[in-house]
Amino acid sequence: MVGGARDPDELVGESAAGPRVVRDADAHLHGLDPRPIYLDSSNYWSHPISRLCAVTADDHAALAADTWRVLFDLLVRSRPERDAVLARLGLTPNEYKALHSLDAEAGRTMKELAAEWQCDASTATWTVDRLQRLDLAERRVHPTDRRARLVVLTPRGAAVRAELLGALHAPPAELLELDDARLRALAVAVAPLRHDRRMDSGTVNG
Repeated sequence: MVGGARDPDELVGESAAGPRVVRDADAHLHGLDPRPIYLDSSNYWSHPISRLCAVTADDHAALAADTWRVLFDLLVRSRPERDAVLARLGLTPNEYKALHSLDAEAGRTMKELAAEWQCDASTATWTVDRLQRLDLAERRVHPTDRRARLVVLTPRGAAVRAELLGALHAPPAELLELDDARLRALAVAVAPLRHDRRMDSGTVNG
């Protein structure tokens, strides 16, 4: 607040302890209404932004845990939709993980796949054998080591993988029901968590 007038770059609120001013209003301003929010005792505690205003270093872990709980619960609630996609394509979760690790161009050695899937060589071999029987993957001779084999997707495997990822990446209904402002705010908040590398979590079991 400057000279008795509110600075337009401030986020102003009032709690039981008195007026609250947050200079860094990025959480409100990213992609949303550029006008500041003014909160007073009548609306401070009921407004979602008040929670951000109150965060301190001591609250950080608790806030992270609560945020993750919301995201995780959404994943759990939307699981039936993902299970239906796998059932329609006749795939198990482990086969999905295996397909996600492969493509039609860059082959992967069995040793690389076993390391990524966090399983032993025999389990990796069993998994690739299943993909071969389904005509989703094939083994090719390594171009520089004829003792090794590279696993790649077949044309059918590449098509199934594309269809599978397209269906699994469809947003759940609850996300689509958010208004544009909340959806934009959520997109900005999770952008630093984007992970474009191959899926490297979870194990592949029989």
